[in-house]
Amino acid sequence: MEYDAKHDVFVSVCNELPNRVKGLITVDRDGNHFILINSRLSDEQKDETLRHEMLHLARNDLYSDGSANEIEKEVDEMVRSITPEKV
Repeated sequence: MEYDAKHDVFVSVCNELPNRVKGLITVDRDGNHFILINSRLSDEQKDETLRHEMLHLARNDLYSDGSANEIEKEVDEMVRSITPEKV
């Protein structure tokens, strides 16, 4: 597990996530944020998943009353807009 001081979040690649879960954010009782990324992903997918989860943090989505489906759709679109195209 690594601590990203710039973003005040712990990041870990996890082999215990189900295949369908690319990543997630959790918060401990002290308010520390943890991003868990599925170890089965390619390096490129891990990078994209990290960007996705970091956007959730930046947008404060964990505490949003919005629809989870709409939030995911918005963040997915944002990630696509900042992810370099493959050549």
